[in-house]
Amino acid sequence: MKKISLALLLILQTAICFPQQISFKGEKTWLDGNLYRIQVGAYTNPANAQRAFTLLKNGGLNPQYGEDRRLRRVMLNRVKARDIPAVIDKLKVMGFREVWITSENG
Repeated sequence: MKKISLALLLILQTAICFPQQISFKGEKTWLDGNLYRIQVGAYTNPANAQRAFTLLKNGGLNPQYGEDRRLRRVMLNRVKARDIPAVIDKLKVMGFREVWITSENG
């Protein structure tokens, strides 16, 4: 039991020590003239969606909700390709670790 607890503790410490990076899902080639949607989360609990929305709003971004069956998606719509690196930098500072980027020109 001690070995398992120690292993879990080491895994958690390692995860906490990793530098903040954002994992990209979806579109990978956004360096063009298109507009993109950056989804920062999909939440079953509306309170969690509201927290993410408020965090983005207070950070100077313009978040939107998207309803999808039981999920409330929080996203940034109509982001210009050239603005994506700056938006990603802001999201990192806010603590978001995963985004889903899709083209709006599809």
